[in-house]
Amino acid sequence: MASLCLRLESPSSPSPSSSSPSPSSSSSAPFRPFSHLPNEIVQQIIESIVPLHFRSDTYQRRQRLLRSLCLVSRHFHQIAKPILLRVVELRRSKALGQWILVQCEGRIKCETKELVLIDISKNSFTEINLAPFASLRVLVVDLS
Repeated sequence: MASLCLRLESPSSPSPSSSSPSPSSSSSAPFRPFSHLPNEIVQQIIESIVPLHFRSDTYQRRQRLLRSLCLVSRHFHQIAKPILLRVVELRRSKALGQWILVQCEGRIKCETKELVLIDISKNSFTEINLAPFASLRVLVVDLS
């Protein structure tokens, strides 16, 4: 099978035989292929490689990948962060209370679509008013 190799150069880049390029030359700028794509396309690419709903067998890997994408660039952070926050897994009653407090104070925009409560007793969240989160899908997982 033959392979294809393309060399991407800007039209204004100097030829190899020319003298040293000036510091303001465009050839010194890094090549950023995703920076020219619309956000919707980059979002579709990211969403195609991570599960959009909670799956216990892939949750940790999903979160690690999305956290890493958030660190790539501001552009990726803007797109990956809402996907990262779509599914939140909480394992302690205290964490649930803190999450609700942060959401109610409006410190961060609520991007969460699924809230997964692992081994949190039903008493812990029946006392909490979840009315502001009516569109939230709450999954309760009892591991005992």
